Amino acid sequence: MKAINLTVDEETWHAARRLAAERDTSVSALVREYLQSLTHGFVGEDLRQREALAHALQACRAEVGVKPTRARTYAGR
Repeated sequence: MKAINLTVDEETWHAARRLAAERDTSVSALVREYLQSLTHGFVGEDLRQREALAHALQACRAEVGVKPTRARTYAGR
């Protein structure tokens, strides 16, 4: 395994430590699993599909608890 250095702001660091504790793991393990999902989870997938999925996930996170309008739900179809 290779070791890497990563710089994050204090808020992100504390949030990552809390999440790791909740999952009974380490921050290193969280980062490792995330990077593995990015690099191994999409083997053979088209870049546009990855970008669309990332965009959809970001939109979901931004609107938790907000009911989308009909127009937004069917936009782009």
